[in-house]
Amino acid sequence: MDEQVRKYNTLIRELLDMISADLPGNKMVETIRRRFRVALACDRTYILEETSPEMLEYRDIIAEERWDDLIYKDWESEIDKKDDALMYEIDNRSLRDMISLLRSLWENYNDEQKAYVKKSMKRLLSHCVKYLRFKEEGKQ
Repeated sequence: MDEQVRKYNTLIRELLDMISADLPGNKMVETIRRRFRVALACDRTYILEETSPEMLEYRDIIAEERWDDLIYKDWESEIDKKDDALMYEIDNRSLRDMISLLRSLWENYNDEQKAYVKKSMKRLLSHCVKYLRFKEEGKQ
């Protein structure tokens, strides 16, 4: 189970590093990276636990490689439905800006970069499912 957590966090860190390299000095990206580090310092399972519901919700799209369905989904209406943003002190405008930013990055990525993101998403899903299975079985 520890291995799944470590690998999941490493993949998230690598994706954040990739985004950060493409957007040097972007305050929103730097804030996300800083909060990621703080979350891991407090509880290394936090990111996996918090993102698992979404990973599972979209697992079919990821497994079937329907990337456009995932990237161009109407995330804005999802934001309006949830109050999670308030809990994390992120306003809806910032979330909308991040969605726009990620879509723009995706459109500008070359085939190699897109392949890396796709592979990473599949690996994240795999580690998430394994972690949840181990957790359910009571293994630690």
